Amino acid sequence: MDPSKSSPARPSDVSEKLSSVTGDLPPVILNKAISSKSNQELASYIGLKFLKKYNQDA
Repeated sequence: MDPSKSSPARPSDVSEKLSSVTGDLPPVILNKAISSKSNQELASYIGLKFLKKYNQDA
């Protein structure tokens, strides 16, 4: 799944929005959490918060 094909947002915009939702968590930790099945719940939570904020700002 390539996010650049489904979203007009530039990567810098997305990372700024994501960091504003997740606070000071380093991207490495976020990537591990999102890619790990044991942390699927955390990934879903972050994803939902991100989508809500992104849709409000769009």
